[in-house]
Amino acid sequence: QILSQIDAQRKRTAGSSAYHIADYGTADAGTSLGLLTKMVQGVRSKLADDDKEVVIHYEDQLTNEWQSVFNHFLGNKRVQDAYGNDVPTPFGLGNVFSEASGVGFHEQCYPSNSIDYGVSFTAMHWLSAFPGSLRGKKSMHAAQCETRPTPEKDQAADDWLAILKARSKELVSGGQFCCVNFCVSKEGYFLGQTD
Repeated sequence: QILSQIDAQRKRTAGSSAYHIADYGTADAGTSLGLLTKMVQGVRSKLADDDKEVVIHYEDQLTNEWQSVFNHFLGNKRVQDAYGNDVPTPFGLGNVFSEASGVGFHEQCYPSNSIDYGVSFTAMHWLSAFPGSLRGKKSMHAAQCETRPTPEKDQAADDWLAILKARSKELVSGGQFCCVNFCVSKEGYFLGQTD
């Protein structure tokens, strides 16, 4: 889906000549490594330009372990897929640059009209503030509660609106944002809670 969306994007007519990808809540950058490599290849294929400059913007909280991010990106720390194959790095393609932001995705992290495509994988469950209604309870997080606690629901709704507003400022006209997040299935399953 992401690669077909890149293929359908119109070419940027103003601003940077490079294509800019943001990875929000990147953690150690290992989760997105293979996809980001494919995204760079997709951009270059679409434009018929094997040397197209691409900038990957890694975003996470200030206290993130940033050394692993750059070691993954540079290929100094290898990632393997489920079959034991090394996952290629975007940096290995050449003319791919990296930057990092420790601002936090609840706020605007990058200049307005600067990001062509943003991705986030299993990061948006982090709240900007801790309401505290689960403190001292046996439930570790709201997904374990029979009824979702209102303070956490309200905080999550406020945060989601702030996240979308921030991304809408950062994205160029025609830019895309793909967010994959944890959820609770209709059967009540979620990460850590299955049969």
